[in-house]
Order: sequence, then C-alpha cells, then structure tokens
Amino acid sequence: MKIGNTNYTQAEDDCFGYYFKKHPLLWFNIIAIVLCGCLYGSQEIEKAHAKTIERGAIVEVTQSE
Repeated sequence: MKIGNTNYTQAEDDCFGYYFKKHPLLWFNIIAIVLCGCLYGSQEIEKAHAKTIERGAIVEVTQSE
C-alpha cells in the first residue's frame, strides 16, 4: 500500500487495511470524541472560573460594606 510517498510493508498494510475496512469511521469517531471532550472540558473550566470570580466579587462587596 502506498500513502503519499510512503510505502508500507505487507504486515503494516494488513493492519491498516483491516481497521480501515472493518471500521472506516473508527478513527473519525476517536478524533471527534477527543475534540468534544476537550471543548466540553474547556467550557466547564470557564464556568467554574466564572463562578469563582463571582464568589470573589460577592465576598469583596460584603467586606467593603
């Protein structure tokens, strides 16, 4: 098998071929899950950070009064 300028051995070809023929969407799914996980995680971090800032602001207001 040849991808781009790289020639693969028969064993590598069998391995790649097997997974791509049996599970053509496997790699796409893995990438999609990782991306969604990262995006969801970053949103949760932002929400937690915003809550922390809100709490800090409330504490500052009550202390200044």
